[in-house]
Amino acid sequence: MCYRLMVSINTNMDLSIQQTWPEQVLFMERVLTEKRLAHAYAFTGLDQAGKEALIEMILQTLVAEDTNQASPENIQQTYQRIADKQFPDVYYLKPEGQSLKVDQIRHLKEWLATSPVEANFKMAVIEQADLMNTSAANALLTFLEEPTADVYLILLCPDINKLLPTIQSRVQELNFPRQRMAQHMLLADDQEILTSHQEVLQALPYEISQDILIDYQAETFGKWLEAYNQFYQRLIAKDSLAMVQVQLQLKPFLSVKQSLQGLEYLWLLNYSLLKQDYAAAETFSPYFIQQIHQSAQYQVEDVLKLNQYLLNCKQKILANVSPQLAFEQLAIRTIR
Repeated sequence: MCYRLMVSINTNMDLSIQQTWPEQVLFMERVLTEKRLAHAYAFTGLDQAGKEALIEMILQTLVAEDTNQASPENIQQTYQRIADKQFPDVYYLKPEGQSLKVDQIRHLKEWLATSPVEANFKMAVIEQADLMNTSAANALLTFLEEPTADVYLILLCPDINKLLPTIQSRVQELNFPRQRMAQHMLLADDQEILTSHQEVLQALPYEISQDILIDYQAETFGKWLEAYNQFYQRLIAKDSLAMVQVQLQLKPFLSVKQSLQGLEYLWLLNYSLLKQDYAAAETFSPYFIQQIHQSAQYQVEDVLKLNQYLLNCKQKILANVSPQLAFEQLAIRTIR
């Protein structure tokens, strides 16, 4: 049964996804109709609602094609359980605390190895997959290397570059970029956010931008941006002064909260540099990033390595390592 026919009897599905993400819906409709559903996907981008709606669509289609669920009454009840995340053959995995741990992945693999309860398939959805520590990611990799028939895995993360390269190569990416915030933003006390700061906030993950807005002061945020911009330029140039900068200029902005926000911003800058050759219209592209690109005084391999170093730095901070120490280690590792 194809999706267009299925939705006519499904009153629970939010059909707005077809208008908001027509390309993603059409792609998945074709994959499902041709029975070419891959064993693993990474749903990237910042529209969490869009990702969840497409997952619901996939599950509904798989259930509708299952002869065990053939009656309209059964299907409608099952749709409701899917919407409520209560369908027994779907496993939703979330981080415990501030990271996804190896024991969680091992438990997931054990669950995936068992037979389905109601359907003829099993699916696992890993939320915030970018928070997997290295051990957890390596444990998941063993499953991805030897996929099982009728078992599907969907990883949710804002940026595929935050996953290990070995995992990236074994999943298919489907991107859901967040709808941009309003161009004119005001805080509760009518303090206007500078236009240049709006551009940064619009490009950052939504939850990060909202955290920043809570404490936003134009002068303080401007100094924060300047410190992280200069730190990134030293990292990409492998400048030994990156270490000194951590100890002097960055130190006032290395609370746990600010350092995690800073890492997201460094990821954004790194992604922007990688995207320069593609001239992507939606890519955040500060002038100094364009200058770095034009200078050609860096290797793409170094940019990709920096992604991994940033991920390692985040994992250390989430494991209660001092942010200053984690950033110093980041600088040392990068400038070698």
